Amino acid sequence: MIESGLLDGSFVRKHLTGQETLRPTVIFWPNEVAAIADAYLQHRGLVHGVQKDAIQNSWDAREDKKGRNWSMTFELIESKAHGFFVFSDRGTKGLTGKVLKPEEMDQDLPEDQRWGRFESLAFKKTPEQEKAPLGSRGRGKFIFVAASRRYTILYDTLRKDGVYRLGVRWVVPTQSLLCSWENDEARQKLFDMTEGALKPLDEVGTRVIIVDPKDELVEALRNGTVARFIGETWWEIIEKYAANIVLKFDQKEVRAVKPNDLELPENDTKDYAVWSKKNEKQKRGNVSFFVKRLQIVSAKKRSISEDLRGVAIQRGGMKICSISHRYLPQNISETILGYVTLDEDAERELRQLEDPEHYSFDFSKGTARALRDYIQEELDEFAKRKLGWGADIRQIKRANQQEAERQAIWAANRIAKKLGVLGKIREKTRRKGAKGREWKEIRLRLDCEFPKEDTIRINWGQKLREIVLEAVNDSSKPLYFKLKIFIRLYDKVVKTLLEKDITVQPSTTLQVFGPQTEQIEKKSYPEKGKYFVVGRMVSLMPEDKGSELDEIKQAFFVEKDPPLKGLFEKCEPIGTDPTWIGTVEKGDEGGWTLVYNIDHPSYLANDEPVEKQTDYLFRLAAHGICIIDLEAKKSKLIEKPEDLERHEFADSLLQAIGRIMYEYHS
Repeated sequence: MIESGLLDGSFVRKHLTGQETLRPTVIFWPNEVAAIADAYLQHRGLVHGVQKDAIQNSWDAREDKKGRNWSMTFELIESKAHGFFVFSDRGTKGLTGKVLKPEEMDQDLPEDQRWGRFESLAFKKTPEQEKAPLGSRGRGKFIFVAASRRYTILYDTLRKDGVYRLGVRWVVPTQSLLCSWENDEARQKLFDMTEGALKPLDEVGTRVIIVDPKDELVEALRNGTVARFIGETWWEIIEKYAANIVLKFDQKEVRAVKPNDLELPENDTKDYAVWSKKNEKQKRGNVSFFVKRLQIVSAKKRSISEDLRGVAIQRGGMKICSISHRYLPQNISETILGYVTLDEDAERELRQLEDPEHYSFDFSKGTARALRDYIQEELDEFAKRKLGWGADIRQIKRANQQEAERQAIWAANRIAKKLGVLGKIREKTRRKGAKGREWKEIRLRLDCEFPKEDTIRINWGQKLREIVLEAVNDSSKPLYFKLKIFIRLYDKVVKTLLEKDITVQPSTTLQVFGPQTEQIEKKSYPEKGKYFVVGRMVSLMPEDKGSELDEIKQAFFVEKDPPLKGLFEKCEPIGTDPTWIGTVEKGDEGGWTLVYNIDHPSYLANDEPVEKQTDYLFRLAAHGICIIDLEAKKSKLIEKPEDLERHEFADSLLQAIGRIMYEYHS
């Protein structure tokens, strides 16, 4: 919350003599516009953002709340020297209000000061003002600027009182400039700037003119992409209010329509399964909300286009975003689409959690989180009851949680070892290196690839790939031996992969097996646990026939995690006071346990997918590494912590965590 009462500059101004030159901060505006555009690009892109904000602004300003006599037109117009991407509306109030001076714009503006709001940036409406309108912080106009190759837009309005006004916004390196004219002067300026290609408005409304639009916007209008985007985003007002949105280009006229796939059936049919709820009050935790309509449909065996998949959250007639089931298999999730609508009170609560670009919510709290959980639960029931999906969500969630724990601990142990933070754990001597044994003249080399690089776990249905065995003869004599490569569980041979007599010439390395892939199926590997791929060479030479020349093995675990080696032994999730986030505790095997709270809001905000959970747990582990390091006699991460002042220690701790996070992301 911004404390605007503290922004009067009094702390500095009382020390000024009046002789100083006060200078504003210089902003490189092209980068500012690009940054705003990038926020849209992270969602659906520039073209989608243009149509969404254009219609949202206009629908906000409609004269009749039922949308009667409201319409909007998108049009491509060309003069001799320039092109113009134009959108205009009818049945709206126009850009009412006066042209404000800078000193009049230092506070939130009344709703009727629409011209001032359109020309401002970063002003936010109060909750009372937000009851009907959708707009926020004035960012949308800059997606229009970003859509111009010249970073220039014109905008004009005709008001009920007969006033006609033309404005222009253009961006130069260190300024975003505005200018406006009224009535006859405005009409003449429009004629001059557009070379007569555009006429002044003759009905009450507003028009925005993007000067020299970018090629992607022009092409999207011509190839039907803009029309598709409008239908997908605004199908609700097209259906409920017969909203008339027309696109004109190259002597063609196209009306935006609701996509065919959104003509959702009310009841089950041969081709569709339907799940529908109406007028239900829902409660999740301490959050209550009223669902006017939930409609979920599966096209069964037909895949739905990606932009329509999932359950769309509608607000004010506009699609904000879609929620898909977290765990449904792809062949089912690709067939599902639908929507949810809420009452005004719930929409108002959602509005406070909506991002400035209108493409998502802060799903970590409040109505947004409760609504997401509700949709997920309904999708789960729909999949079970109508689509025959019988998976246990709790088991899937725990499996994902365990996978995230494993990945986070593996990464934490790797990085702690790299940074020299070892706690009290002793490392085993490596096979080779300064403390390792000498290589024998006659030996085997074994290599293979696991499904995941960071673990030797293999689940049923996965494959152990590229199994290769080489025999190395560094002696001066030929080598003759019996080779056996097999897989064993404890002392029991599960499967023999090869048994063969082989000769290897002196000073030669010979590939004696593979590459071969082994499918790990439950039928062949029924027991969960530790297996070994074993290669063994037994001499067939007269002088030592029957003696074992070398044996090599590679362990792998079937349907079971290998024991962790390193600083951390495991993660332990608990549910407790939501203000407590976690800690590290001494483990059972001489290492450490990362304890984390699954009821903390920051965990709840990162509990899907596995990658987000992993990143979250590692951030906790990074702090834990520092705690463990500080318990050592000599810290590896913070030099002489006992000599530091509190603020110095805090800064050093932050730097240490930054170093750990750098290693994680690099």
